[in-house]
Amino acid sequence: MDTMPLSFVIFGVIPEALLMMLFGLTMVGIKPKLIRVFIAAIVQSIAIFFIRRYVDFGPHLILSFFSMFLIMWLLLKARPGRAFLGCLISFIVNTLIEGPYSFIVQGATGLSYVEILSQEWLRVLYFLPKLLILALLIFFCLKFQFNIEEELNNLKRLANQVNDK
Repeated sequence: MDTMPLSFVIFGVIPEALLMMLFGLTMVGIKPKLIRVFIAAIVQSIAIFFIRRYVDFGPHLILSFFSMFLIMWLLLKARPGRAFLGCLISFIVNTLIEGPYSFIVQGATGLSYVEILSQEWLRVLYFLPKLLILALLIFFCLKFQFNIEEELNNLKRLANQVNDK
């Protein structure tokens, strides 16, 4: 259980929720309006605040996933399957970024995760580079029009070409 400071909610949780939802939706071929994603990110950050406050570390991830899925489905109007897949992709990618990133930063600074989380502004600063990495991923996916739906369509076309020969 964790009581997050308001500074971390504003500068950490809201941007992370926004980027995760935007990334997940981009990956499933949905281009939502940014204002709608921003509002959804605020709702998600409120959910995260209470989940982290009352639920132990570990199970909080399941509830966070479920709340993001519901928000992507109900507020952002993504079809349930796409909302689930987009949410799953964004959680997996976020974890794949955060794991090595945390290991590198903790090794370089000599600070433990508990020490980082216990200092309000260090907690905010610690997560900013991870948010930048997520933003860059979104930028490149949009720039090169990369998404799962398009890649699946490319595989179908390739399979059809092979079968036609």
